Amino acid sequence: MCEWSHVRHLPAGYSTWHPAYDHLRGTNKYGSTKDNSNPWSVDFSAVYDAIIERSFSPSFLFMTGDKHIWLEAGVQAIIGTYYTDLEVHVTKSSLSPNSAYNVILSNIEGNTNYPVVKLSTGCEKKCVLYKGGSAH
Repeated sequence: MCEWSHVRHLPAGYSTWHPAYDHLRGTNKYGSTKDNSNPWSVDFSAVYDAIIERSFSPSFLFMTGDKHIWLEAGVQAIIGTYYTDLEVHVTKSSLSPNSAYNVILSNIEGNTNYPVVKLSTGCEKKCVLYKGGSAH
């Protein structure tokens, strides 16, 4: 059984995506974990540093608040480098809970709206699970 840590939160109905601009590296800390009515993020940069040093390979789990739409992918696959339209390995998701697949994603250096994490290639609004930089 996997244990997950809730490290970044965006309340339902919030008008923009996450205010974080750290490309999911965990360096932005804001809000309070005791207030789920507002966005918050804890510092999880030590995890990113360990991945870069190759000491372990954890996964990200992106999930909507109702837990109906979700995606699990390796941290290294999502943020290991900057990329545009790269095929990224998804371990499993609400679309494919029992098997892995690939999706085309981007993590563009210098653009704080990235990475954009979505369930499937070509899918836009309804299946986006993460954007940074307060993207609309």
